[in-house]
Amino acid sequence: GQAEQEVGCGCESQCSCSLFAPVGGSEMLTNISTTLQSLEIEVVALVPGTGSLTGQAVLLCKHPDVAREEGFIVRPANVALVKGCEAPPGDRFDLSSPNCCPTAPALSTPASLSSTSDNLEDIDPDSNESGSTGTGLAAPSSTTSSHVEDVDDDTVPLADNLPSTDDSHVKVVYAEGYSHSGFCKRCQELGGEMYKNAGLTSFKGDLNNEVDVFSFFPLQFVEDVVLPQTNKAGGEIFRRAPVTLPEFKVWLGLVMQMSLYPGAGVRAQFWAQEQDELNPLPMLGRYMSRRRFESIFKHLTIWESPPPLYRDPFFQLREFFAAWHEMMFKPAILVELGDESMCFCSNPKCPGFILCPRKPKPTGNEYNTLADNKTRIVFSFELREGKDAPPQIPREGAELGAIPGIMVLLTKPIRGTGNVGVWDSGFCVLRGLVNLRKRGIFSAIFVKKRKYWPKNVPCAAMKDHLSSKPLGTVAAKMGEYRGPECPDGIPFWLCGPRDRDYVLQLMCTYGTTEPKGPPVYRGGEFFPRAEPFADYYTARNAVDNANNSRQGCVSIEEGFETRSWWKRQFIFILAMCETNACNAYNHFGGHSVSSREFRKVLAKKLLESCGG
Repeated sequence: GQAEQEVGCGCESQCSCSLFAPVGGSEMLTNISTTLQSLEIEVVALVPGTGSLTGQAVLLCKHPDVAREEGFIVRPANVALVKGCEAPPGDRFDLSSPNCCPTAPALSTPASLSSTSDNLEDIDPDSNESGSTGTGLAAPSSTTSSHVEDVDDDTVPLADNLPSTDDSHVKVVYAEGYSHSGFCKRCQELGGEMYKNAGLTSFKGDLNNEVDVFSFFPLQFVEDVVLPQTNKAGGEIFRRAPVTLPEFKVWLGLVMQMSLYPGAGVRAQFWAQEQDELNPLPMLGRYMSRRRFESIFKHLTIWESPPPLYRDPFFQLREFFAAWHEMMFKPAILVELGDESMCFCSNPKCPGFILCPRKPKPTGNEYNTLADNKTRIVFSFELREGKDAPPQIPREGAELGAIPGIMVLLTKPIRGTGNVGVWDSGFCVLRGLVNLRKRGIFSAIFVKKRKYWPKNVPCAAMKDHLSSKPLGTVAAKMGEYRGPECPDGIPFWLCGPRDRDYVLQLMCTYGTTEPKGPPVYRGGEFFPRAEPFADYYTARNAVDNANNSRQGCVSIEEGFETRSWWKRQFIFILAMCETNACNAYNHFGGHSVSSREFRKVLAKKLLESCGG
């Protein structure tokens, strides 16, 4: 029968309070969630109980008056209890937090905490309910998120450049004319250390060994956090036979091996006794039983801290992301900053869902990434959280604006190094440029009019000035930015060469109009490129090349199915680590192998050295 429960917050009329309903067991939880949803009572999230409710799930819902009208037991209380699960009178939750305020905005369910999320991992992969698409990619689980998807398109104006943006605290001064001073700030500050090669700062293995190079994956974090938490989540199964690091490496090898066959369908076929003679699959039973493999994946836990009491749909990933960034790679002097990598997902209710029309697979989660030009190694990324970002978590640079904040976070590994970064037009915000310069990073940002030119930058005047000039003419507009974060002023300049049919522009904090690199052939003649443009065209495809290696004909995140949103992000990072290892193997080891060939050898060595 229907479980008797209490739902109420003491409000006299309908409100948007988040109410807590502690329940015991996943079956009871699913029943209550289904009942509330059938009555159109929105389920907001699930959080862990505290005090006497420790170890139990806590259900958050909205509009208790609707529940009261439907016959649920309601009384003025801060906790809504299921019958038989009473809490002491003093054990109550505080409804004064931002998530529980009647004026708080509507909340959406974290994918990993939804009653329809990880529970789907229990479905047998052979069943029709497994969500297999026939290409090894399962459809993502549904959630009750109500947010509207973000759109990242070249034609959409950047929020920081909108005319309505308040910039009264900013003062930008420009010099007369369109000429450069002839002095490069970077040359003056760095002197003989202007150029350097990429390197591995603390690598102690063999660069010709695929398993050693795979240290780009945070195996120490796996040993310290992932394995203990996974064994804990596995309960009695893993208490009898806990997962060890060698066994987890075998599990990773199996994931890579299965991803090489994206058309295989469900995973169970890799353990089938009979194989298709025309399209045989590798028999993986000799390395690990199917039940063991699925148990590890089902109970996989990559975080140690308990879930926060506020809504954070990304909390499962934050510790793993932080461990990933503690890598041993030192980039070369020229890097590409800020380009996008997409983790494909077709469910618009997933956290951080975004539409990026210019990408081959335009829907899913967008990662802003930073890659080294020489090695194509991605060594910094930020997941774009969008409207789902919890306001309770402070983010460095958030006071600077959306785009400058991302730029500040992305470049944290190279602060104070004097590196040069080139950015695409999605980051053409003057405030971001000068704040990177303040942190010891020189930049060149490609300028594009996205309905509006970058704010406080005379791009239209530069275009008019060069429109009548001869082909190859280079103009410069020197300026100085003064704001609350840099009251003494930071110099920059706008560079604009006249091309055959258009005027290109870059915002820069280094370089001069002096030519660099081979000349460009236009209109029957050659003309040189200024230093910032030569660097831009040299490094602009670093992230795209890394993406092409990762998303080639066989991609790990597409060849390995999962219905869990956060586990899909985990597989995406695994794919990025494998691509980084392949690029390091080729660059530092002097090899030239494809990502597919590298993965085949890596998977084989992981299986044979650790579990064969």
